[in-house]
Formats: sequence, C-alpha cells, structure tokens
Amino acid sequence: MLRIGLSAESIEIFNGETLVVIHQRQFITGKDSLVLDHYLDQLCRKPGALWDCKAIQEIANDDLLLLLWDKLMSPYPGLIDHNIRLRTAQTSFIDILRLRRNYTDIEWRNGIKEALQCGSTTSASIECIIRGIHIIQATDGKTESRRMFTGIKFPEWECNLSSYGTLVRAEVLC
Repeated sequence: MLRIGLSAESIEIFNGETLVVIHQRQFITGKDSLVLDHYLDQLCRKPGALWDCKAIQEIANDDLLLLLWDKLMSPYPGLIDHNIRLRTAQTSFIDILRLRRNYTDIEWRNGIKEALQCGSTTSASIECIIRGIHIIQATDGKTESRRMFTGIKFPEWECNLSSYGTLVRAEVLC
C-alpha cells in the first residue's frame, strides 16, 4: 500500500510509514522529475532499453558520460556482431551508473575521469579508483592512520629478498 504526500514543492511517496522517495515538483511544461537510479535495476534486466529510457535522456548530453560511452564501444572494433558489442557496452555503462548509489557525484565523476586517463572503463576499476581517492582524502599516509588507532602496536616488516636471489642464481626448479 503506497501513500502519496503532495505539497507545493514536492511529491513524497511512502510505503506504509517508510519514505521511499521525494520528487521535486516541476512547473515547466514537458519537464519531468525523474530519478535515474529508480530505473537502473530494470535496465540491468533490459540493457537494450538504455537509450530509450527517458531518465537517461537527461544525462545524454554530459560530455564525461559521452566520452565514457565512446570508450566502452571502442574496445571491440573488430567484433562483427554490432549487437553483442552494443549490449556489452550498455551493460557496462549501467554498472557504472549504479556506482552513483554508493558515492557522491563528485567522487563518482572523479573516478570516471581518472579511469579514462588510465585507459580503463570497467565499473570495478572505477570503484577501486574512487575508493583509493576516498582513502587518500580520509587519511594522510601512515602517520594519520597510526594516530587514528592509538594504543595499537603496528607490526613492522622488512622485506628481504636475498633468499629469492639465491634460488634464482642456483636455477632451482620449484
């Protein structure tokens, strides 16, 4: 049972007593209040509908996302079946859009920019970059981490590869 709350500025949708979403009312003719995130799970099941989705139309002119789309389509130039190439790119693009659920728009966009500079377009690599950016901003190297965990003795390791060098010189097969 859904309950709808209308005010002069917004439309609130409740599932029982739980607020599900708030849409800001639009007063421009032909303008909708769509939230792309609401469509992403459905698009995962039907990625072919990506560019027909009205919520996508609102971000279709974003230069960063258009560059990302071009990069997603480019790794398979020799692939004869255009439909497979298109479906792979659509699925990857939707996965990247779903990352917006977990990160701020600035983190998400910076992650995409860094990934594109590195030549990577997978959602996993973008998420790793976002997490890396977030960790770097949250801590200031070892000293900051140590300050956060006062009272904990951190082990120190020294990397000694001399035994490996001996094995290589002796040409021992493992």
